[in-house]
Amino acid sequence: MFGFGLFDESNSKYKDYLDRFVKFVKKKEIDEIVLCGGHTDITQPDKSEAKTMADYITQHLESKVKIHIEDMSITTEQNITFAKNFIDLDNKNKIFVISDGVRFFKIMWILLDRWFGLSKEGIIDNWFNIVQQIYSNPKKKDTTMELKDIKPFLKYENVKIIVDNHHKDYRNSMHTIISEPLEIEGLYDQKVYEKLMYIAKRKFKMV
Repeated sequence: MFGFGLFDESNSKYKDYLDRFVKFVKKKEIDEIVLCGGHTDITQPDKSEAKTMADYITQHLESKVKIHIEDMSITTEQNITFAKNFIDLDNKNKIFVISDGVRFFKIMWILLDRWFGLSKEGIIDNWFNIVQQIYSNPKKKDTTMELKDIKPFLKYENVKIIVDNHHKDYRNSMHTIISEPLEIEGLYDQKVYEKLMYIAKRKFKMV
């Protein structure tokens, strides 16, 4: 699960997001979770997004649920890459990745690259296959692709992306639109990755 800044209960949208996550964990009887998000507020350098989420979530989950804190990341790509250190991709395990209603395409692409080692061509083929299946569905009456059409296909092997419909994060959608192709290209071009990291650090006033 990804953070969106340091958590504070006064942020009702953030609180609702975490409350829905807690309900999901209970419903699916999940016994292990990974919270992602680094130290992105220079005014509170001792706090991380992941830790502030964990402090709230632990109050509402049973103690048997194991919580891992990934607090080194500042980008979505780092969230996913660093989270792999806590995840067993064995096919016997069901793994859910929680996404807002904006970032699911980028998250899916990075997962296929970083967790499963698919090539760029393999990931492109995977997406073309998804789109082809959507448009070949006889129940689809028009050419508009909606989130509800895509959601059933956001999975690979034992990993499934769960899109939180209520958490669209449109306030940051412009940032997501711009960063999405850059983060994907940064997987294959070190210079692009370094420039993106510099901008991310500028965003959080780290440089």
